[in-house]
Amino acid sequence: IFFGLRRGGSSYYAIDISNPSSPRLMWRIEGGTTGFTELGQTWSQAKLGYSKLNLSGDTAKPVLFFGGGYDPSKDNSGVGSEDNVGRAVYMVDAETGNLKWSMAEDNATTEFTGEDSIPSTIATLDSDGDGLVDRLYTGDTGGSVWRVDMPSNSVTDISVFELATLGGDTNSTDRRFFNEPAIVRTFITETIESEVKAEDQSTSTVTVHQEIPYDAILLGSGDKSNPLGTDTSDVFFMIKDKNIITQNFGDSGTSIPDVIAIDDLYDFTDNPFETVSDTGRQALSVAVSNKSGWYFDLELSGEKSTASAIVINNTVYFTTFSPPNLADEQIDCELPSGQGWLYGVDLALGISKFKWAEKDSKNREDRISFISEQFLGAPTLIVIPNDPDDATAGTTGNLIVGRRIVDIGFNLQTMRTYLYITEDQ
Repeated sequence: IFFGLRRGGSSYYAIDISNPSSPRLMWRIEGGTTGFTELGQTWSQAKLGYSKLNLSGDTAKPVLFFGGGYDPSKDNSGVGSEDNVGRAVYMVDAETGNLKWSMAEDNATTEFTGEDSIPSTIATLDSDGDGLVDRLYTGDTGGSVWRVDMPSNSVTDISVFELATLGGDTNSTDRRFFNEPAIVRTFITETIESEVKAEDQSTSTVTVHQEIPYDAILLGSGDKSNPLGTDTSDVFFMIKDKNIITQNFGDSGTSIPDVIAIDDLYDFTDNPFETVSDTGRQALSVAVSNKSGWYFDLELSGEKSTASAIVINNTVYFTTFSPPNLADEQIDCELPSGQGWLYGVDLALGISKFKWAEKDSKNREDRISFISEQFLGAPTLIVIPNDPDDATAGTTGNLIVGRRIVDIGFNLQTMRTYLYITEDQ
């Protein structure tokens, strides 16, 4: 097992529990030591994977990815300033703890220009299906989202760039990312307008619908170090990363894309696709297609994202928490409770997929369901047989969120994705 200490320190540990009655310490990594000078409080859950940078002959050995952690200077009131530690991502050999790659400002394999700590779990992607991680995504506590490409077994080919900047320099826009981004490889039907010139030099507008591949990056902001805070207007984002091929970016490779800002995303807070008229739908589709994704304001006071999202059948599920209203003077000793919410929205259109409002008066609308008074973790998909004694009866999938099971009507389906036919010669 691999674990950090969160508020308890700046170390990671690996323990071999093959023999549960006699566990063995495999290795320990300590912040401030050689190679790990940027390691702050170890909030980032280590992510297991395989990499071209850790081969034994032709066999890939397991590695761990983790962020540089949290800088407690961010606990200070007011807008967060540049951090002193945590501005890094590390990859170590899972068996030995030896450092295989890092990105940081100084003394690292790859130079990193970020100014804010990275306490979240690192999202990993195997873009070509060879079983090896070749791309990373992470947010930081300054509201930026970063992409790392690892296209080969050479560290000189690794590149990192800022994919999006979604925070600001006021208390309201001081958005911080503590959760692992969700990555969805998908096609989105875009509505594209273009002008066509006829032989007589007259022009006309042609509208086409085209399926375009993206890597959709989903994550929400929320300061986990201050769950009761109400100063920040937090937001959930979907970013359309159109560069779906892992490659080298920068001086020796492909030009680095422009940084995506919040103005480059469409506001889905008020559910525009469910309220637009038939005549206005095409114009809305064109406007949304011209954006680099969408965002969803978390509208309750202090409401913040609490965990990584999950996407099932093109529906995005994510959880939030809104803190209680704390009175200046408590009348009794009862602890005030907040509210935990589950959102369910269409990946491309942001529309509702369920009739949650009519099922429970506590649900805010069809896209937002009240779960409990907990600070919720990530939704978890469970699939159970309809009849345990009948293998042909099929299965039903639901979500576990907090202490509740939420019916989402998910059914496992067998779909043919490949057909090979031998032809007669």
